[in-house]
Amino acid sequence: MTKAIKRSCIELLVETGDSFAWWDWERWEKEIDWMALQGVNLPLAFTGQEAIWQKVFKDFNVRNKDLGNFFGGPAFLAWARMGNLHGWGGPLSQGWLDQQLGLQKLIVSRMIQLGMTPENLLFLKGL
Repeated sequence: MTKAIKRSCIELLVETGDSFAWWDWERWEKEIDWMALQGVNLPLAFTGQEAIWQKVFKDFNVRNKDLGNFFGGPAFLAWARMGNLHGWGGPLSQGWLDQQLGLQKLIVSRMIQLGMTPENLLFLKGL
């Protein structure tokens, strides 16, 4: 089957906080496989983003305790990532940040394995 459109994406940024923040690897794997079956080749891959930001901010001498007032809690990640709010529902524990980063590595690996190009958020007005 030939697709008329070369690039196809799925989801909205807000879903990354509303739903995905609560998913484990088993749930993600099902979703990624379903996306591949639907021909999605540009999936969003924002899980673990705050752990990366934490490392970047550390290079600028921002303390982890100060990031507690910056990162939103799991249910509010999308809104915090868009710069609409900061610290709401937080802080995020170090264990949660580490777990999400590990999960992101599995997610991206599976997406690439299935021929997808994961889309990662770089910067929005919130930074």
